[in-house]
Order: sequence, then C-alpha cells, then structure tokens
Amino acid sequence: MAKRIEREALYDLVWSEPVRTVAARFEVSDVALKKACQRASIPTPDRGYWAKREAGKSVTKIALPPRAPGHSNVITFGHSSYWYPNWTAEELAGPLPPAPTFPEPIDAVRARVERAVGKVKCTTKVTGWHPAIRKLLEKDEDRRKKAASSPYAFSWEEPVFTTDVEQRRLRILNAIFLAVGRCNGKVTVRGTEARDLTITFDRQHVVVALHPEQAGRKPDPAKLFAPLRFSILKGFGNAEVRASWVDESRRPLEDQLASIAVELVVDAEVQLREGALHHHRWRAEQKARLEREAEERRLEAIRKEAERREQEQRERLEALFKAADDYRRAEDIRGFVAKLTRRIGDTENRRDAAFDQWATWALEEANRIDPSVTLDLPGLPKTTAEPPGGW
Repeated sequence: MAKRIEREALYDLVWSEPVRTVAARFEVSDVALKKACQRASIPTPDRGYWAKREAGKSVTKIALPPRAPGHSNVITFGHSSYWYPNWTAEELAGPLPPAPTFPEPIDAVRARVERAVGKVKCTTKVTGWHPAIRKLLEKDEDRRKKAASSPYAFSWEEPVFTTDVEQRRLRILNAIFLAVGRCNGKVTVRGTEARDLTITFDRQHVVVALHPEQAGRKPDPAKLFAPLRFSILKGFGNAEVRASWVDESRRPLEDQLASIAVELVVDAEVQLREGALHHHRWRAEQKARLEREAEERRLEAIRKEAERREQEQRERLEALFKAADDYRRAEDIRGFVAKLTRRIGDTENRRDAAFDQWATWALEEANRIDPSVTLDLPGLPKTTAEPPGGW
C-alpha cells in the first residue's frame, strides 16, 4: 500500500534522524528516499552531519525552501494511481482533511518564477541547443545524409527543419525549453516535426503548441517571416487554449519569451491547485458515497431482520394454530373412543379383543398428536419432563 507524507513533515523527519532510519519507515532504500527529497526540494543532512551532532560539534540545519511551482506538497512512496492515489476504503471513510490552502498567492509565485527564469534571449546564432532540440536536429541531419546518398527521394524521408520558418520555430522552442529548465521543467517532444510538445513539472503536464497564427495553414516557405502563435492548451488532445501569445508587428515572439516561460511554470502551479481542490472534492464525494452505502446496508440489514422476525412470528402462529387443531382432534378421538366404550358397555354384547385393541390404538394416536402430551408447543423450550398429572 502506498504511503504518503506532507513535504514539511518529511523535512522534519530527515533532520530528526538518519535518512536510512526514515527510509525504513516507508519501506524504501535510503537512495530512493534521497531522490524523493531532491524532487521535492527537501534538503537532507550531509554525510558527516550526525557524527558531528553526536560529538557535540556545531551543525547547520538547512532551511526548507518554498515548494517548487507545479510540484506536489505530498510525497508518495509505493505504487499509486497516476491521477489519484490508491486510497483504501478505510482511508476514504476516515476523517476528511481540510480543503487544501495555498498561502502563497499566485502573483507571489509568478514573481518568484520571474526571478528564477530571468532574461530569455533568442538570437539567430544559437550557442547551445536544448537536448530535445538537439535530438531533432540530429535526426534531421541523418535524413539529409540519407537523402543525399540515395537515388530515390521520398517526401517522408526529407529533412524537416530546413526552411527559415522551421529554423525560427526551433530557435524559439529552444529558448523556451532552456528557460523552463531553470524551474525543473522537463520537455517531451513527440513526432518528427516538433508539433506535439509537453513540459512536465513533477506530475503536472503543460501541453503547448507553436504553430502558424491561422490554425490549419502551413507557413509559406518563401516568406522569411510567418506569424506564429504559441499556445498553452487545455490538455492532451484538447485544442482548447488556456493562454496564447502571437507575433505582433512591433513585438515578435522573440521579445515575449520571458513572459511565455514564466506563464508556463505558473500554469503548472495553477493546474496543481485546481487538481488539489478537485481531488479534495472527489475525496468528499467518495466519503459521502461510502457513508451512503454503509447507511443503505444498515437499513437493509434492519429491513431483513424485521422480515425475518415477521416470518418467524407467522411460522410460530401457524404452528400454534396447528397445535390447537391437533389438540382438538386428539380430544375428539378420546371422546369418540369413550362414547363407543360406554355404548358397548351398556349393551348386552360383551366387548371383544378386537375392539379393545382398536381402542388402545386410537388412544395412542390421540396421545401422539396431542401437543399437551408431547409438550411439542410452539414457543415452549423442549423438555423431557413427564406431562403434569391430569393431562
């Protein structure tokens, strides 16, 4: 089962006891714990910290820095669902934590990101390529060499980034990717034309696109400048735009890159907050659902118990009616035998053995079905006692 802990609580733990001891609590290695702390920007004591502390030497506790924008405040160890942790029914039915709050306003986050991003320059002469862009250029170079050495040319094997427009797209993307990398943004580029772009901050995915200003139209290769639009999209496969920047006559995208990079990071933080609030509502709904289902089960159990008791009462009444009927029948048999015995005794004819045998049998049958003799009475505990005198 996955184990979760707040960022501040984990920080207190790793500075209160050695990392190896803390790691054992979460059933992970000390290396895995340190990596988790690194991802969450949680400083850990250096190798000689505990030895110096035990020796009474002066040690320095590194302060916990602010949470990185877009990074969760909860650290999870063990297998967990990507979108929602694998909460157990007991956890969901337990006390609902308070709704998440974010003491740092978004404007303060934006100011912090602006300081981290700094200036973003994009010149025609690139001195260093982002790894994702470098990989695209290397593949493009391989396609160029293959096309040059092959007598057959296929359109899908031609180099992609040869026009001025595509070269400009790569320079803009390169500058943005390097800028968001200063805030731990990890870039994923899918496809050969760099059209499917994602920037990930921890578990927040910011989907972006850099395309001609008029969607669906490819830029004219003959034009040195084709208006482009950079957009932050709603999500994977969703064309809805959360924010966008477009080339302007006096302010091209190259002059807006710092603003773009900042908003990319801030958007990850906004998504995280939206997701945290949504997840809290989800937990509240799950808790309400579990409580509703538990109440339904309780009422169903009450209903079934009432039905059982009602059925039991009906069966007891039916058994009582049958016992009373059997008693009357037994009494009728005894009265009949007695009347026949008196009638025969009043005549001159003597009773023969066959009648006496029959009378004995009839009285035995009367005793057999008579509940007052067998004590087989509905609602009365079974007993082996002899029937009271007079029965």
